[in-house]
Amino acid sequence: MTKTSWVDDLDIRDDWGRYAMPAFRLCAYFPLTTHPYHYTVQYERLFAHYRPILEENTRIIRIFETPGTNARRKIRIQPGDWTPFQQICKDKEPDIEAAYWFGFEFFDQEDKRRKGVGPNRFYFFVWHDRIALDACISVEAWRAGQLNIDQLLGALADLPCWTALGGYGAALADSCDNGGYSPVKEDVGVPARRYEVLDLCHVDLRKGVVVSDDPGDCGIAGINWITLVGEPYLSRVGGFSVLRKALPGAVEMTDLGWGAVLRLGPEPIAGDKETNEHTFLYHAVGKVLRPVGYPVPWAEGEMVFGDEQTSIIWQRRFYDPADAHVKKRRLP
Repeated sequence: MTKTSWVDDLDIRDDWGRYAMPAFRLCAYFPLTTHPYHYTVQYERLFAHYRPILEENTRIIRIFETPGTNARRKIRIQPGDWTPFQQICKDKEPDIEAAYWFGFEFFDQEDKRRKGVGPNRFYFFVWHDRIALDACISVEAWRAGQLNIDQLLGALADLPCWTALGGYGAALADSCDNGGYSPVKEDVGVPARRYEVLDLCHVDLRKGVVVSDDPGDCGIAGINWITLVGEPYLSRVGGFSVLRKALPGAVEMTDLGWGAVLRLGPEPIAGDKETNEHTFLYHAVGKVLRPVGYPVPWAEGEMVFGDEQTSIIWQRRFYDPADAHVKKRRLP
């Protein structure tokens, strides 16, 4: 690497603009039972923690207001859009199983051509089998204290989810969301060789996310500074008390009733190998929270980066013992 900071190394661009920027990132995955039609107020409360940052830095929104229809695509934000969950839930469907393929995304565009991506973004979408959230703010905003993590987790506590992770990572452009090869994704994979902890996976390519309530087919989305373990996986590993005993005391845990929040140290880290940034807690958590049946179900997966094998090794990086990761599974 020619640069010395993960913030520098994650500012990735081409002639069309930026497609990856350093960010403080929260990704969460919810079952359809936590549908915005039933949790409108709770989702608005979560969004309120991001709204001041988005109001200052975003001008464009893409919003699907009615399930299964086309979006208002990348247009200027309207006053009503600042209560987005009320906006998308104004015409409620009686059956949530029919209410999918809708949501919204606030864009932090970096230039007037609407090319590239900025770090401040809020993506929420209801798919047919899950609900996905990807909320990013700039590292500058995070370090300035513009997002209070305790208050944010308090809002998230009212929204039962399968899994969530929060910490340092990349705000990624749409060009990173396909499951195949692209030069853009290969470039995003380069920092993964040095910065072990950074969340560099597009929200729609996450492996291990629960898509059913079957305890035999479940896992977590990944491990970062904030790692949230919901049901059914929490029961699969024995529940809160068993998990507490299995993890080092330095891992702070909070019981949400429906899930557990793990905090790995006092602040987020990038996991810089060149400066020997300590990632013991991340490997310790990964050893306990390996996906069901691991490693057999992880023999193949989505191409997070430029090739499948590199992508698989990256997604498995905390699930193997730390010494095996260093000696046998170092990223190419």
